[in-house]
Amino acid sequence: MKITKAILPVAGKGTRVMPLTLHQPKGMIALADKPMVHYVIDELVDAGIDTIILITNPCQDVFKKYIEYLKPDHAWGHLDFKFAYQKHPRGNGDAVYTARKFIEADEPFVVAFCDDIFEHKQSPLPEMLSVFKTSAQPTLLLQKVPREIASRYGVIRPSSKLTGRTIKIADIVEKPETAKIPSNLTVVGRYVLPYKIFGYLKYLYPQHQKEIGLTDALKLYLADHHELAGVKLTGQRFDCGSIEGMLQAQVYFSTLHSLFKIQELRSKI
Repeated sequence: MKITKAILPVAGKGTRVMPLTLHQPKGMIALADKPMVHYVIDELVDAGIDTIILITNPCQDVFKKYIEYLKPDHAWGHLDFKFAYQKHPRGNGDAVYTARKFIEADEPFVVAFCDDIFEHKQSPLPEMLSVFKTSAQPTLLLQKVPREIASRYGVIRPSSKLTGRTIKIADIVEKPETAKIPSNLTVVGRYVLPYKIFGYLKYLYPQHQKEIGLTDALKLYLADHHELAGVKLTGQRFDCGSIEGMLQAQVYFSTLHSLFKIQELRSKI
């Protein structure tokens, strides 16, 4: 089945990059001349996605306004944008579950987070989609990081190597203690998921005082005798959930801009 739908959660408060998010959602922070959400939508379009479900909160109408402004005269004209609302910050799993009404039964889909931006035209999604079509199992993007910072992320325990950069995942631990880190492979914000993941997310909801995490649903999926696949990232990723990563991305994408290149040329004349 061709995968044509993607869920794009953008309702987060962006507390790690305060005060930039006091007056705007994190996904609308600009990198060079475009907000972060623009880069992710372009990436999804290049991967063959034509339906994008944005998960916002009821006060974030800026995303809809931005899309309505661009769509008539932009390469997004063929896209079908849908909106669902996450009324309370109950975790990334809750955000994904909110979009279930737009996904058909047995229909796989992509989940992409704006925190993770990749270098120009180096999206990992085509390879991830190819792996999913072969395995029919949830496919996660992985990045190798220094062990001393791995505890900031979800970390996987690899089971075995499959082919090339693809590995089988035995377990995921969300933000483990440094002494208990199972590997230096961390989960990055791109997923290709089967429809059945919604059932595992639904199971988590009786835990009223706890956030609903996508990692928790994937752990349940593993415990139910299923498998997860991971694809190792090649190329550069910018962690735009942090000020440092956002500044790095700002410099990188600014140097790609045509105005910067014109000024650079003039300086050599």
